[in-house]
Amino acid sequence: MTNATARDQAESAFAMILGELVRRVPGAFAAALVDWDGECVDYATAARTEIDPFDIKVAAAHWAIVVHEISQRSALGALQTIVCRGEKRSFIVRALPERYAIVLMLKKRAGFVPVARALDACERGLAQEAVWPLPKG
Repeated sequence: MTNATARDQAESAFAMILGELVRRVPGAFAAALVDWDGECVDYATAARTEIDPFDIKVAAAHWAIVVHEISQRSALGALQTIVCRGEKRSFIVRALPERYAIVLMLKKRAGFVPVARALDACERGLAQEAVWPLPKG
């Protein structure tokens, strides 16, 4: 994977799947797979993206906390996807089996329309790699 900022960990099969997600979503510049403790399992960035891997991991850890907090609210039902549009960046977070999550980082003014299919494909790829139950549909 080519990116302007050097990776701080060896690339796994998850990074390739996350990289494909970043390439498929217009405006996306990074994606991370994060576990229930906020630990970043792996991440990917778009080519020519200059972002410190630490910043990706901190953002992913923060969203893991948000996913956990929302999941504790039974009145909302099962959490599926969070979309957060910010002034400088936007985030899309998809809850996964085993309390994992995908955190997708988007540039300012990135659109959310084409993201559902790309997230579904990423989730299916991660499920096959991690030997999770395949998502429905």
